Amino acid sequence: MNAADATGDYLAAIVAGDPRVARATVERLIATGTAARRVELEVLAPAMTAIGRLWEEARISVAQEHLATAITGSQLAWLAPRLAAPPPVGRTAILAGMPGELHVLGLQMVADFLTGDGWEILDLGQAVPTDDLVDFVAARRPTAVGLSSALTTRLAAARSAIARLRALPDPPLVMVGGAAYAGDEALARRLGADLFAADAGAASELLRAHFDART
Repeated sequence: MNAADATGDYLAAIVAGDPRVARATVERLIATGTAARRVELEVLAPAMTAIGRLWEEARISVAQEHLATAITGSQLAWLAPRLAAPPPVGRTAILAGMPGELHVLGLQMVADFLTGDGWEILDLGQAVPTDDLVDFVAARRPTAVGLSSALTTRLAAARSAIARLRALPDPPLVMVGGAAYAGDEALARRLGADLFAADAGAASELLRAHFDART
């Protein structure tokens, strides 16, 4: 089974709300030697992008979109232990969705990939108030902070959060991502971010390159 065929099968399963077929598709890929990272990036992520389009076009309901999200979250949890797990690298990242942000599957993928790279991950999940985020970062002093925004209406909050994180006595590297940026790294830079990651694979590669270059 190639990734394109699997994506179609997986998408059909989550549109139908069938977790058993969704899991069978993922298991079949792993059994035939497809790496867990490829399954997440080439099957689950495109399928969820398609789910978002179907919802925007009113071809599926909010209930169906929520069920598809829950099914995919379950697949991510099943795949997470199958990602590479080298020795700890001695770095911590805090991940958070912006205030009001409810779409955090992408953030979960980033958490899984970075955990597989040896990072310690503190994933705060969806809709984290900026005050609480900044206080938590100040207390934990992570190496990096990752901020997710799926909707453009969250970008003003991202700008504010980035500015406040940069003003800390020991500011972390700030990486942003999510559909709100529409792949525009320049927009992320204008908001003050150090790095923009289009997906979990890019987040892993960018952080590896950034910190390897400093050692």
